Amino acid sequence: MHRFSFAVALVLAATAHSNFAYAGRVVTFEVLVDGQLVLAANRLDMGEAAETAWNYLKSLPLNNPAKLWNVSPEDEARLNAFSDKLDKQGPTKATLKGKCRIFCRYAGDVTVEELRLVRKDPSAPWFLDPLQVDELAKKRVVDPAARTRTQVDNGK
Repeated sequence: MHRFSFAVALVLAATAHSNFAYAGRVVTFEVLVDGQLVLAANRLDMGEAAETAWNYLKSLPLNNPAKLWNVSPEDEARLNAFSDKLDKQGPTKATLKGKCRIFCRYAGDVTVEELRLVRKDPSAPWFLDPLQVDELAKKRVVDPAARTRTQVDNGK
């Protein structure tokens, strides 16, 4: 009987651990320029604080949303043409100019006039300049209700 109880306890512990290992939330960063989504980044976490989630931006590659999600043919064409509009300062630096907004329901919302992008080489993905991520952390607004961008923009 003792071995059976131990075996049951072991199976329950493994099952509980297994469920825990797969639990998490999707943290999505949206980069908008003049109200248009142009770049995005995703990762999973375990519900970390907003400060920790914001710092993910230092190491997350920014991708064309058309490569991450299903979008309309019109949006796909606009997004694919977007890289031509980057103000590039060489192969490893670029600037997004306009009303630049970074939104993440779990990390914060900030709007600035320009965003600095960096990458290791011309074939690598773009990243936000880590120094600017630190600067923006001081300006961002964190919504305690963790509303979506649509909810925030519609005042709900």
